[in-house]
Parts: sequence; structure tokens; C-alpha cells
Amino acid sequence: HSYESIKNDSNFMKDSFDYFLVGSDQVWNPKLSTEHMLRVYLLDFIHDSKKISYASSISENIPYNLRDLYKNALSEFKHISVREEGSAKEIEKILGYKPVVNIDPTLLIDVHYWQEIAKKPDENIDKPYIFVYDLYRSNEILEVVEKVAKHQNIKYVNFTPISFFKKLRYRHLQYNYYTNGPSEFLWLIKESDFVITSSFHGVLFSLIFSKPFYAILWNVPDKMRQNDRIIDILEKVGLRDRCFTDPEKILERWLDCKIDWESVHEKLEELRRKSSNWLLEALRK
Repeated sequence: HSYESIKNDSNFMKDSFDYFLVGSDQVWNPKLSTEHMLRVYLLDFIHDSKKISYASSISENIPYNLRDLYKNALSEFKHISVREEGSAKEIEKILGYKPVVNIDPTLLIDVHYWQEIAKKPDENIDKPYIFVYDLYRSNEILEVVEKVAKHQNIKYVNFTPISFFKKLRYRHLQYNYYTNGPSEFLWLIKESDFVITSSFHGVLFSLIFSKPFYAILWNVPDKMRQNDRIIDILEKVGLRDRCFTDPEKILERWLDCKIDWESVHEKLEELRRKSSNWLLEALRK
């Protein structure tokens, strides 16, 4: 329930476990956590144990007043990897060396695992449809998606809750999946014909399920570092042109499905191999 309660149990945990591993989704972002929360995610509650970071993400500049906290905590890690180049550069400022960059854990598992988890929603979903996962900039994205759907005579499903009056505005929206679980979420991506998203994991599952997509980036200065994780993975698989800041750009390209998926998955498999080997080697050591 608190940093202090975890710290009080640290001796018990140290005796109970061989490794302590932290990783992934912005766990070290100084803007998303209190100092006590950061201490937990930096595994500062336990000492003299095997601590490993797998693909941890910062996604922001580390403020000067927290540098000692990061430095003291991270200096005790046996092995550190981060999720994007921006996070690696921030750690380099603190520790004096650049850690390894590994892929997000969702990409460590191949498509067959996710297919087994995917589950059709109870509602009937008409195909074809566009899958929209708009965690940010929803109004701008939906305005464009509605135009695309009308132009290409296709329906879409959408994450953001839509009121009745907005439903009248978005005539081609056939289904809102805000209250569905992760299994239905995966099914809706898997069965879609195109994905439009402002979410990093929306991009990752598009890659996993081989779905043509567009990724909409942040357009405000204090959020620009949030774009690093999307840009970084797309550059590594050769799809940098699939992300852009202005949703209106979709109206120039419409639903462009031309993606060399064989090349993309070859690159992903190589990234998966390197990242898996790094983690296994960290555990062996």
C-alpha cells in the first residue's frame, strides 16, 4: 500500500526471491509518479540483490532534483536495458554509460500467443471496419476517421466513450468498445482491416497482427517526448512514414495498405531474438 510497507518487507522479499525485475511502460517517468512511487519502480526498497531492468521507459527528461535518486538506485542494478533511445540517453546522463535498448515485452511473444487470448465480443461487428484506438487527440482523429469512413464506405469501431449526441455526428461509428476487456480488444484489432491509433501499444499490436495502420503523434511541446517510443520502433522496422502529427494527412493517403510485412517481421524477429537473449543472459549472470 505504500513505499514504507514495501521497505518494511524487504528482508522477507530478499530471502524469498533470487531476482527483482522491473520493466516497460513508463515505470521511470518522473511526471507520472510521486517520489515514493518512483522509489518502488527503481527497486530502491531492496539492496544487495540481483536487480534487472528489462525495457524500462522514462519518456521524459529527468529533473535535476531527482538525479541523485535515479543515480543511487540505478547504480545498484546488475543489468539495465530500456525501451527507447530517448530513455537510454537520459540514463547515460545519470550513470555515464548508455544502456541497451530492448523491445517492449509485448513483442517478445509471437502472434500465436495473442491469437489464443483474443475473444470475440458479444456484440455483432460488421466487416470490413477500421479499428480506432484514440487515447489522445480523440476529437481531431475521429473527425478525420469519419470522413475516411464516409469516402470509402466502411464502418469503424472506437475506444473513446461517445455520447448519444456525438453518435449522431459520427454516423459511420458502429461500435464503442470502452467497457470490453483485453481479450475483446485483441480480437477487434486482429479482425480489423485498418488501424488508426495514437497509442504506442496500438502500434505494437498492429505490427503483431500485420494490420496496416497510421499512428498519430503528439503535437504539443511538453508531450513531444511521448512520441519517442512510437518513432523508435517504427524506424527499426522500416515504417517511419506510418506515423505523423497531423491527422489530416490521412486524407491525402486514405487507407494505404502497402506494407512489406515479410520485411517487417524479419526485422521484428531479429529484435525479438536480441532482446530475449539479453534477458536470458542477464538472468544467467
